Amino acid sequence: MSPQIPLSGFNRTEWKFLVLFLLSESWIFASFWVIFLTNKGWSLIDVALVDLTFYITVFVFEIPTGAIADKFGRKFSVILSNILWFLGILIFFILDQLIWSIFSFAILGIAMTLTSGAREAWIYDEIKFQQEELGKEIGNRYQYVFGTLVSVSLISKAVGGVLGGIHQNGSST
Repeated sequence: MSPQIPLSGFNRTEWKFLVLFLLSESWIFASFWVIFLTNKGWSLIDVALVDLTFYITVFVFEIPTGAIADKFGRKFSVILSNILWFLGILIFFILDQLIWSIFSFAILGIAMTLTSGAREAWIYDEIKFQQEELGKEIGNRYQYVFGTLVSVSLISKAVGGVLGGIHQNGSST
């Protein structure tokens, strides 16, 4: 088997998932998150409480939210996740008190868990359906597409981190 060029042969649906991974995984803010919050007057303990809330929520809700995807469907779970992301970010930026920030990050943690397994399962189902439509076995197609998507997300995080660092460096001079 000859080596494949990344992204070669991606169909329309796979490109849409690629854009989703690129945009949702960039996390440009991660490079200056703590600096941003401390410049707003937060202590490092406040920042830790908000982050801790997020990660504990992810830990607690990972399995229960998987049941939502199983019961109502993967697309529903991903859409609900995006609605909760919007709500959590809106609360964070509108209500500028620590308790509301903790609440907003609990919402963001639930949003993260709603999409974590559902998105990958949705991609698998789409690829399986498309391969069946073409009369082909799924074979290694899922591994190729998902591996490419994960690679793009890691590159996106790296670029986002650099851009966030450049922005922070440029704004502090």
